[in-house]
Amino acid sequence: MDNAATLPAGPRCIAIGCAGGRHRASGLTELLARELRARGRQVDVEHLHVHLPRILKAADTSTGTSA
Repeated sequence: MDNAATLPAGPRCIAIGCAGGRHRASGLTELLARELRARGRQVDVEHLHVHLPRILKAADTSTGTSA
């Protein structure tokens, strides 16, 4: 993120996605937005699929861990 100051001025778009339906991208997006705001940047966040249900994988009964 330190190199962002050397980029040309103007709006930028950062897209973050994840597979698996666990909403990790939403959490990462909020953390990144918080850090950028702390550095004086204006940040707009738009979550596209956070309204969808989380998909949790069933536990593997042979090992006792999640898949």
